[in-house]
Amino acid sequence: MRLGQGDQPAFEAFVNPAVRGHPTFPTGGYTVPSETAAGEPVYISGQGSLFAVNGIVAHQRVGVLVSDSTQIYQIAGPIYYGDSGGPIVHFSGKALGIVSRGIPPAYDEGPTVQRAIADAATQGFTVELRNV
Repeated sequence: MRLGQGDQPAFEAFVNPAVRGHPTFPTGGYTVPSETAAGEPVYISGQGSLFAVNGIVAHQRVGVLVSDSTQIYQIAGPIYYGDSGGPIVHFSGKALGIVSRGIPPAYDEGPTVQRAIADAATQGFTVELRNV
């Protein structure tokens, strides 16, 4: 099965691949660990409760990459309750990860896009990352 195509191709027109607040991202697919390094900037977009009042701030946040593997990334950045499922984009423009959970006292971590696509493939789905 191909997600977003096949049975319901009319819905593809409603998919906007741009990251809200960072409209020129993602470009060039997703990162792999050999392309990233600790200390590099990452861009965050979400609907965290702390930022609910100001939509601009909610979608134009920047954090710092702490670690990255094929499965999990860790960042230090302004991520709050309600951001789960939001995108994490590497400064290169490539998709990095999906906001998932906080690790007290200072880090957030979640699955990489590389992992999410691989996991979908093991379930029989063909998922493609759309770029702007």
